[in-house]
Amino acid sequence: MLHGFTGQKNEISVAGHDMGLYEYTAAALAEAGIVSLRLDFIDPGRIEILGYSQGWLVGARLAAERPDAEAVVLWAAVTTPLVTYTAILGEQVVSKALAGATES
Repeated sequence: MLHGFTGQKNEISVAGHDMGLYEYTAAALAEAGIVSLRLDFIDPGRIEILGYSQGWLVGARLAAERPDAEAVVLWAAVTTPLVTYTAILGEQVVSKALAGATES
């Protein structure tokens, strides 16, 4: 599982539970007999990719690099990244990034 924009492994809390979204999801998957690994742990023998929120970018890229992935899930993927990043970071930052400008 690949985390989204907030940059931490559990993202948001799950109402009524003492665990975050990924921990809750991992427990539910385990209960269904599905093993899950968070972030950068990869079993080269069997690859399944789940990218949440902004993590869809990494998940989609990883899926393109690994055609042997058995499953790809882009959960709550951002559908308009340009609009999202502009709203979060501001138009000037996004314009500079698209132009290839680097921070100095």
